[in-house]
Amino acid sequence: MIERTRRAGRHGIGISAAAIAALIGLVAACGGGSDGESGKGGGEEGSGSAAGIECPVDALDKITKPVDLHIWHTQIGLPLKALESIAKKYNDSQDKVVVHFENQGTLDEQTKKFQDAMADPATMPDIIMPDDTVTRFMADSGAVIPADACIKADPDSKAIYDDMVPIIRASFSIDGTLWPGAFNAADAAFFYNESHFEKAGLDISSPPETLAEIRAAAEKLKAAGIPGLEAPMVMKVNPWILEFLISGVGQHLVNEDNGRAGLATKSLYDSDAAREVFTWINDMKRDGLLKVTDYTQDIDAFIAMAFQTSSMLIDTSSAISTVDAAIAGTLTPDQVGLKEGDIDLSSFAVSDLRMGVGELPGLKAAGQGQVGGSMWYLVDTGDDARIAASWDFMKFFNQPENQVTWAIDGSSFPVSLTAAKDPKLQEAWSTTRVGKWMATAYKSFENLDPKNPGPVIGPYKEFRQSVRRGIEGMVFSDQKPDDVVKKISDELQSELDSYKADLKG
Repeated sequence: MIERTRRAGRHGIGISAAAIAALIGLVAACGGGSDGESGKGGGEEGSGSAAGIECPVDALDKITKPVDLHIWHTQIGLPLKALESIAKKYNDSQDKVVVHFENQGTLDEQTKKFQDAMADPATMPDIIMPDDTVTRFMADSGAVIPADACIKADPDSKAIYDDMVPIIRASFSIDGTLWPGAFNAADAAFFYNESHFEKAGLDISSPPETLAEIRAAAEKLKAAGIPGLEAPMVMKVNPWILEFLISGVGQHLVNEDNGRAGLATKSLYDSDAAREVFTWINDMKRDGLLKVTDYTQDIDAFIAMAFQTSSMLIDTSSAISTVDAAIAGTLTPDQVGLKEGDIDLSSFAVSDLRMGVGELPGLKAAGQGQVGGSMWYLVDTGDDARIAASWDFMKFFNQPENQVTWAIDGSSFPVSLTAAKDPKLQEAWSTTRVGKWMATAYKSFENLDPKNPGPVIGPYKEFRQSVRRGIEGMVFSDQKPDDVVKKISDELQSELDSYKADLKG
């Protein structure tokens, strides 16, 4: 049994060494219906409630010198520039807090640094921005203060969170407690080559809305004899895509109301929905309609679209600004995670590429899935002034006018419903190519069902690794879809058992 380590925190929850390890390596990127088991909340296994956790929101009233606020992140390109702009505006608006955004490299590197810092609260950041899969870990770690504890201590802030897109609270709550306080939210989008669609006799104003319609379009594209076309569709081995498709029809992946009513302890992955998705991928690949690219190669799928060797792609909505820059010839190294000098992009432009963007096609309908992206967690450093400063900046970031800046300059989703209706944002979303694409993706985001937000899983990293291995085994080694789904479910069950045992210590 793994011994648990502890640190002095205001809510006294031990940090499991195995739970920390579960955080390392999480990748960025997530359910209604029967879960096969009635749960009465298993919150006693970990922490899912804000009860008893205090948030010292008034501590800034007592400071005698400005507080330096350190925010760890992995943002690059336009989103980073937008965040820095908002931080400058905040710094200039008051004299109590100075915000510093500090890039920690990759998600793997950031989470490893956070693990190391847990041993000494003085070295921890004030806010950390991991990806969307860490809700359960953060709640169990004892290292963060839930947003709901701060909202309770600061009643005036409730209006900010009441104004948010409903899927946000639903996606990042356990036992009714909201954990992150701000959001870099994204969902999935469907990219398609309009020129290829026209050559195949497809309507560019009506992209596929289901997986069956994607297949029908792929068959027409293949039959059209388009020069240079290798496979009508390209897809990176991205586990989250399958997760979105399965969750989109209300299939729970784990018990306890998909992990939201308590600690998930039972895998429900072996389902009709999962088998249907895997079978669709297998058959598309077998029939020469789908090219699958390696998980470690981030841009291969986009290269296939850029050079028009493929016509269709499902990927994250956060890629929209990068795709737009590639077409316009304004792509910079930092937008693809590279440094100046790593690659010469000065002559890279695909201005002849006519790209369309639609909502994520699903098993039954388009626009069904879950929320991805990165979330802002308020770290319990033990320093009341720093905690209060973190909360103050989160509230500032969530204000509608700053959410408009975040959406236009950062090409990201506003979580404020008021911001989404802002005339300035509406103009940007109706007059520019990237804006029109973002508006399409946002439509899905705003309409996601808050009763069906996707799973909360402790061993999320291990689960997605298992899904990735399953996809690879099927498309590269001819493993059967049903066998792959069962194996993933069995592996998820084993990881859930281990996570529960680690929490018990």
